[in-house]
Amino acid sequence: MTIDPDFLFSISLFLSLPHSPSTPHSNFTDYEEMWHADYYKSGAGPWTNYQTVYKYAAIMRNVQLNIQKHAPKMKLGTASAAVGALSGDWWGGNLKGIWHWVFKWYPEVYNFAATGENSGGVNVMSYDLSSNEQFYECPQPNLCSLHDQVNFYLKSYSDAGMAAHVGYEIGTPAYPAKDHDPTHQLPLTQPELTDILNVQGKNGGFFWELYKPADDAKNVDATTAAQQICKAALGDATPRCAGTIPQPNAHVGGGWVGGGDEQHHFSYSEPESHCNRKKVHYQGY
Repeated sequence: MTIDPDFLFSISLFLSLPHSPSTPHSNFTDYEEMWHADYYKSGAGPWTNYQTVYKYAAIMRNVQLNIQKHAPKMKLGTASAAVGALSGDWWGGNLKGIWHWVFKWYPEVYNFAATGENSGGVNVMSYDLSSNEQFYECPQPNLCSLHDQVNFYLKSYSDAGMAAHVGYEIGTPAYPAKDHDPTHQLPLTQPELTDILNVQGKNGGFFWELYKPADDAKNVDATTAAQQICKAALGDATPRCAGTIPQPNAHVGGGWVGGGDEQHHFSYSEPESHCNRKKVHYQGY
């Protein structure tokens, strides 16, 4: 089986950065085709979104097979929906249950990214959440704070036996929109980050994005988030957890934090690398 490089680039964020010879390159697949789930749904409501389960699983399997054939040390990671591990009724508009069914039906696909030597992590986008109960946007009544929702969604992965990592968003969330429902936004403030790390911190995490500004004095900036996530995962005394995120024009290399199954990856590339795109990525898993 072959894979078209243009298609693969369109669905994946490549992190083929110039690390040390012992550091494997990584591939990160960000699949967010809500339109596909809605368009190809089945039933009269609640619906099923099995066609999207098949499509996502096929993409991940295709990448997996090519890694195994051409780059057996490459790591594969993926983003996943906050509701991705839930298996209840689906009424459209999101990717609820997609990762649940991939894990149940194609465990070799899910676990290739989630565990083992090739794991780049299943990274839950546990952000862009809303506290608007009028439109049932909290997972349960009165469970509306950021840390309560994050812990609820991560617990759904854990309860299903699905290895996954928590996601953090720097600054003002993209959803709900600032000009539509600003009072129900759930930004990453220091109290919220502390509460999340108290429960999820030892498992590492990832965040979106390095150069997104905190844009409010109450919100946590990227360096603060990186340092605290790092310390929660590797320990307060870990020297590299005191590092700071460089400016986009800084000339910095890449490297791995930790070893074995507890790896945390900081990597940076300059504009002239990789199609003249600046790429900076932190991922803990």
